[in-house]
Amino acid sequence: MPKVSVIIPVYNVEAYLRECLDSVVCQTLSDIEIICIDDGSTDQSPEILREYASKDGRIVLISSGVNEGQSTARNRGLEVARGKYIYFVDSDDYIVPDGLERLYGIAEEHDLDLLRCAYQIIPGDNEVKNDSRIIGHVCTGPQLFYEIVNTCHIGPTPWLHFVKTELVRQYDLGFVGRYYEDNLFSLDVIFSAKRSMCVNEVVYVYRTRLGSLMNTPMSLERLRSYTEIIETIIKKYLFGEYSFQMKQALLIYASQLYRYWLFILQNVNTPHDLTGWDQDTVDIYHMLYQHADGGSVVLKNLDLLRRSRVYVYGGGAVAVRLLNALDLYDIPVEGILVTDPTKGKKTALGRRVQGFHETAMDVESDVVIVAVANKYQQEICDGLARRGVKRIIPYTYL
Repeated sequence: MPKVSVIIPVYNVEAYLRECLDSVVCQTLSDIEIICIDDGSTDQSPEILREYASKDGRIVLISSGVNEGQSTARNRGLEVARGKYIYFVDSDDYIVPDGLERLYGIAEEHDLDLLRCAYQIIPGDNEVKNDSRIIGHVCTGPQLFYEIVNTCHIGPTPWLHFVKTELVRQYDLGFVGRYYEDNLFSLDVIFSAKRSMCVNEVVYVYRTRLGSLMNTPMSLERLRSYTEIIETIIKKYLFGEYSFQMKQALLIYASQLYRYWLFILQNVNTPHDLTGWDQDTVDIYHMLYQHADGGSVVLKNLDLLRRSRVYVYGGGAVAVRLLNALDLYDIPVEGILVTDPTKGKKTALGRRVQGFHETAMDVESDVVIVAVANKYQQEICDGLARRGVKRIIPYTYL
């Protein structure tokens, strides 16, 4: 049994494929198998794959003949993988020379089902990217998910995961859908893991480029695919038997997905609607609409907001979104603050708009959530700080 099965889906990447393959075949951990799935490439990628396979017996070459998408390609790799662990590499990216050896060593030392690593983006500033503040501590997958969601945006990409093959087989994990399939797969892997860890080890180098799957024009097909992914996640996890705290984290994650769904929606030129969706899903989408902006801020600061007096700075549409989210969680609002109460609306959702000087705010302990247009955020936050306000939460909206 090889120690690691590296799965590489390939489609029309002749300009980058050699660099990718070189980075894998030259790993300091040599006991690996390299599964390359040509997904119907029409450039020189198949020839490059055959060239490398003829020189290295560890390379397993699979050819589909037609382009079926990354999901199918990755699933074919999973089907034949024999390694103790599985690691995905996109064919236009590459990994550092000792990356697999480091990941394998850590996974074996701690008997991990799942190990998440750091990465770098090129072209870029060489900054190390990591999505968790739990560094080097073993915990369950759901615990890792909860921590990641409550500290930053969770990355759904498969190459963040060094996964025990036994876990994939036990829970029959795989990729579903042609686009955005990694969101569901990543969540399934994380929630299935009994022992997981995140390390600040840079293993993966991610390339941003025009023409990649993530930088191609939006289409109705992409919208439908992403819609199906979100629906599945909602029904499988938000409606699942989890604690209140975990459902809060899941709601934050679903809201992050919903933000991107709105982005796709805004960039698709084909008519679309929600007809044909079941009522439960429609209701959840309405809830996500309220949480996609204000709800995430409320949930991330829920404990603080429940034990503090809360003020909202701003009286416009942005503040109304936030007030709706606060109402959903029964967070009382002491007052609505604006720079000049003599201008604009006098109320926001039935609450009186007032100036800072009119309040009896305790600047040491009360919380002010700044809900104004993004371009004014920093100015308002700085102004509040100069007035001595210690607890300021900026609310950045989509």
